[in-house]
Amino acid sequence: MNQKAKYLLLAVITLAVLIGAYFAYDVLAEKYLTDRGGQASVTAEPDSDLNLAADFIVYDGEGNVIKLSDCFGKPIVVNFWATWCSACRSEQAAFEVAYRKYGKDVHFMMVNLTDGISETVEKVKQSVETQGYTFPVYYDLDANAAMTYGIYAIPATLFIHSDGTIERGYRGAMTYEILKSYISILH
Repeated sequence: MNQKAKYLLLAVITLAVLIGAYFAYDVLAEKYLTDRGGQASVTAEPDSDLNLAADFIVYDGEGNVIKLSDCFGKPIVVNFWATWCSACRSEQAAFEVAYRKYGKDVHFMMVNLTDGISETVEKVKQSVETQGYTFPVYYDLDANAAMTYGIYAIPATLFIHSDGTIERGYRGAMTYEILKSYISILH
């Protein structure tokens, strides 16, 4: 087979894979995603054993190990973010308002994707302090939380019932109104 025929065959195969992915996405998106103001939201049935939140380990500001399951007992909002993410920064004020309003009844886990290079504990602490945020920040130093939930794009937020079942997830920046509406579902 000559070189030109190999490139043509590769182009045809690539095109077939892209077309297949396009149609598969439509089918899977219809089954698992709902539109929420332009954002995709994964919906789960809270009474299913299959929807029990998978545990992960993060670290608090003093370096103590914190497990997601340590927070079961009241509703949990888990937000994955980084300081370099402009969409993450745009939603943090909404999370601060929600934390101040619901923080006694809802556990907020602001999980920073701390890689130790572009995102360090010190840099995150300084950013949070500069902005005057009081919500609790946890550091995903081992990428355990991100890998557990397949977080490949941020911001991403999980809403978990007090019994540890996942209500839903949300990808993209949230407004306070959207955040408040999801928190109301957890009560």
